[in-house]
Amino acid sequence: YIKLGQSLLAADRLSASEDAGELLQAANLYSELQEEAKEVKCCRAILEIDENDPMLERCIRLHQRLGEWRSAAQLLEKTDAAHQLATAVAYYEQVKCFEEAGRVCERLTPK
Repeated sequence: YIKLGQSLLAADRLSASEDAGELLQAANLYSELQEEAKEVKCCRAILEIDENDPMLERCIRLHQRLGEWRSAAQLLEKTDAAHQLATAVAYYEQVKCFEEAGRVCERLTPK
């Protein structure tokens, strides 16, 4: 499909896979096509197969660009970095998810 100039169709076919490599190909094609909503779906599927830091960061950035603050915050919670947890709190507060924000604040507070 790619050789035929059908990148979107190729990405759609690859995105139906359960193989991390094919999902990554689909995500990269969607990125080239500026289809961020489809790209993030592929990236999330890859995380379910193999959670790795570069993919986690890519998903967070995509959710931020799409204005999906709660999804970005949920992924930020998977890290232990204080600055990222603080960002998660801000995102939760932005979408008025105060219970989630409070829960993350507890993780930031030394015991």
